[in-house]
Amino acid sequence: DEKGDIFFFFVDSTRQRNITSQRSATEEWDPVMNNTGDIFFVVRQDQNHLTDELYLMSGEVGDERQLTDNTYADWYPAVSETGEVVYISKEKPGAEDDLFLLSMTTLKRTQLTTDAGNDSDPAWSPGGDRIIYINDEDGDYDIYMINADGTGRKLILGTDEEELSPVFL
Repeated sequence: DEKGDIFFFFVDSTRQRNITSQRSATEEWDPVMNNTGDIFFVVRQDQNHLTDELYLMSGEVGDERQLTDNTYADWYPAVSETGEVVYISKEKPGAEDDLFLLSMTTLKRTQLTTDAGNDSDPAWSPGGDRIIYINDEDGDYDIYMINADGTGRKLILGTDEEELSPVFL
């Protein structure tokens, strides 16, 4: 559809499957899979980033469910080993990007950060007790870490260069 789709590429690399081919009017991007095979991804309507919302597809090509629905972008989901979802959003239109935790039972969101600057690229620690992310409060992106409840913010790496896409190993 020339707008962006999500594909499965099988380990043997001889097969691929477009799992969002039925979505011809939207762009789908940033897929992440949890340990049960569910896929979280972002859907963009009308090439407008303010319409970015989080979706969940159960299993390889299963049922699809919209998880967020508001007037500002929800993007960059990260899923913990226990199934918790953290993502980037705003408290209100025009605010800076912050980290939010999504309850998968109620679909309510909890704001984890209120940092100056924009937060982005969250990743969970292997045990699910910490989140690492980037923030641009000093003009370039630096790496920070917080506890899973949003407390204990700590600068991990700050230079005059852009630090991007941190992960726990």
